[in-house]
Amino acid sequence: GSACKGQTAGSPLYVSNFTGVRSFTTTLNYDADIMECIGYIHVNTLLEAEIQPIAYPAAGRITISWTGTSSLTLPENTLILELVFASNLNGISTVEWDAAPGVNHFLDNNGLDLFVDYSMGSIIVNSVPDIIEPGEIKVCQGGDFIFNPGIAGGTGAITYRWQDPGGVVTAFPEL
Repeated sequence: GSACKGQTAGSPLYVSNFTGVRSFTTTLNYDADIMECIGYIHVNTLLEAEIQPIAYPAAGRITISWTGTSSLTLPENTLILELVFASNLNGISTVEWDAAPGVNHFLDNNGLDLFVDYSMGSIIVNSVPDIIEPGEIKVCQGGDFIFNPGIAGGTGAITYRWQDPGGVVTAFPEL
């Protein structure tokens, strides 16, 4: 995900090979100088009653635990939940599963560890650009005009999205 400094960004957590899981505890790490985990949204309905995310903001760590009443199998590439981060500084922070031995446990009905394949995500925090309006433009009804704002500063890609009163959307740099 990405966000401008001072805004929020989401990092969805997906699982694959989630077969016969009765419980799990997993830890994710991020750069606490760049962002802070402030919550979560879009919890998978099959997990929401028992899921327990706990954030440790100063450490840049989130632990997520779940224990079901029976084992659960989810389709490939299923969303568990989406973590929400507040951006503090410009930069890029990975959101990494802590793959150190003994940190994460995905267990079956017999309490045996299941194989887990981790993938890393990231969040980019961009600075906010200054948008400079070209000044007053006088146009007669039905006339044409060009509106091309100046953009200074900021980081990240610049995109344009204009919507006219009729709802038509364009993405040209000039309106």
